Amino acid sequence: MAAAMERGILEAAGLMASPAPDERKPFENKYRAREILKGLLGMLGDSGPTEEEEKAKAIVRNLFEKMGEKAPDEHKLRGPEGEGAERMDERKRNWLGRLHHLMGVNYCETEEASQSKEHLRRAVKYLTPDRLKHPAELVECYNYMSINASNRTDFQKAKELCESGVSLYKDAKSEGKTEGDAKRARELEDAHTLTLFYLAQVEGHLGNGPMSARYLLLTMARQLDGAKDFNPKEFVNNAITIAGFHLNSARYRQADHCLKAAEHVLQTRWKANERDNEEKEEALANIQRTWGALHLHRLRAEEPDQKCEKVFANLDLDPSPEYERCIEYKTSRKAFLAGKKVMEEAAAFFVLDGFVTDHIKILQELSQFWKLLAMREADPTRRARMHKRRINLLRPVLHEISQAAYGQEYQQLADEVASSYVKIFDCKEQIFPSVSTAKRPKAVAKMNSLLQNAILYYRVFMRGFHENFGPDPPAKMDGSPDAPYLTLSPSPPPLTPLCRLCPLNPPHSPLNLSNASVNPPHLDPSPPNRPPSRPPPLGPFLFLSVGILCILLLLPGPRHPTLDRQRSHLIGDGSEA
Repeated sequence: MAAAMERGILEAAGLMASPAPDERKPFENKYRAREILKGLLGMLGDSGPTEEEEKAKAIVRNLFEKMGEKAPDEHKLRGPEGEGAERMDERKRNWLGRLHHLMGVNYCETEEASQSKEHLRRAVKYLTPDRLKHPAELVECYNYMSINASNRTDFQKAKELCESGVSLYKDAKSEGKTEGDAKRARELEDAHTLTLFYLAQVEGHLGNGPMSARYLLLTMARQLDGAKDFNPKEFVNNAITIAGFHLNSARYRQADHCLKAAEHVLQTRWKANERDNEEKEEALANIQRTWGALHLHRLRAEEPDQKCEKVFANLDLDPSPEYERCIEYKTSRKAFLAGKKVMEEAAAFFVLDGFVTDHIKILQELSQFWKLLAMREADPTRRARMHKRRINLLRPVLHEISQAAYGQEYQQLADEVASSYVKIFDCKEQIFPSVSTAKRPKAVAKMNSLLQNAILYYRVFMRGFHENFGPDPPAKMDGSPDAPYLTLSPSPPPLTPLCRLCPLNPPHSPLNLSNASVNPPHLDPSPPNRPPSRPPPLGPFLFLSVGILCILLLLPGPRHPTLDRQRSHLIGDGSEA
């Protein structure tokens, strides 16, 4: 009987692992294996859970729920086999445990999870007394039970089951129970890898992001050690994603470790042919983008978390340096140069012709590098040049892309170009007191030109909210765009509304970006007739405003009540506008 039992178990396991002969019947071999397993269970006098038993357990659970109490765990709802697993013959108990394990796995693989629960429960019951003799089977039972618990959204129970599997794995390794049997050792390692992967998902559902990322990294590290189906493309993409997660929490050293592992696998394990060579180049460009994101996060002056777990210790990686916080200009410039270099390398792959969205995002990130460095620059002349670099990066793209096709990106670019002009104006305003009297008219004309361009691009931004990009503001705005549209103006500071002196485009004329900076309209530098009621303008000629609210007030179409009140407050009754 013993020989027949072992032969039957091996035959059933082989059928479950073999591919189906007919693609139209994917579970044919698994159904054949199930019949063998049922026959073997019948030989041992255990036919498995019956339909009546499952109904009885459902009735008990419903009764507890009606009474408002928690139903007992399933292992307390005893089946017909009684409670004699510990006193049963050891050989028979192990056979029953292995058979129920295979039956539970079989039902899970044929997408009949509800039928698998009782088999998995019995397998755990029979195998637990000798838990270190069949650790791989027992760990796999815990894995499938955790999947079933997750499908019921009982993530805490799923976590407990996975942790039981981890504990069993550690005990089996410490006792050396798999030594000398390479096949069983491999089965245990594969089962433990899956346990870590399931733990990562469960921790994610429970809202524990750092632990989820850690278990994912542990899973990836184990895949490097001889996994048959190791996929370097998936490894690189996952490492990039996890590095991005750590960047958002200022864990720069851990992100550095992930990116170096991705580069190592890309160079040593990804053997690309002509067909997927472009995918490899794209993966390298994404790694460069993530390196750039690391330095961009540093420029935001976040306090770095210096903790770093060397998960990929088996790879020959350079140690991750301790990243210092970027406060001073000198430290920030190093991060700026390093980030700018890798971003430009990424942009060389993600060109505008073919990767429009990616190319625009990279240019926006490069613009942010200049903006954040300018915040640390004390010289207003150098600061103005940095913001000019931002305009030179972004403005040409507005002439290349269609607003109808890339509306959101178009608005973002227009807004950033306009804000860059305003930043340059601020720098010129700071320099103005030191300008000689003879050069002041030219300086005024330049500053007026800057504000004209800012107004033009802010209008481009606001037209994106209008129906068909026409001149009339929307009567009603749904969702998130409502707030940015109505809060474009800077808050409380008083404004000098010389915007009304600017001959803006006629209400129904199209916006012409190409001529905006070539033929700017003439501005009258003479002061308005009435004396200013707010802080005097800078110099005798300068009556300029960077208030976007003024632009909104001059737009045609229906007005918002709040804006009407602001308009009356700023420019009186409108007779001069």
